[in-house]
Amino acid sequence: MALAMVVVGAVALAVAMLGAWAGAVAVGAAMLVVEGLVALQLWRWFLEPLGLPALSLAQIIGINLLISTFTWQFGRRASENDLVARLAAWGSFMAATFAIGYIVSRFL
Repeated sequence: MALAMVVVGAVALAVAMLGAWAGAVAVGAAMLVVEGLVALQLWRWFLEPLGLPALSLAQIIGINLLISTFTWQFGRRASENDLVARLAAWGSFMAATFAIGYIVSRFL
């Protein structure tokens, strides 16, 4: 009986963690699209009148990803002196950026 309770608790925890992860992915995707829409409108207002070509939402999101790749900075947390934690954060950011960029490139 105790083992069954532990298994049920572990499954419930795993489902909760998966739900939190899926929620974070959904919020991140929504934020990326909103940022892209804002940047797209700013592009249309200020850069197209100067003769620059019109861009699609996917192109704007790609440019946003490219810029964030070059400007991302390591977080200033308690672990800022922990090289392994900083490299893990950097690697996670680069992997996520690459994956998102690949998905967005499918819409070009």
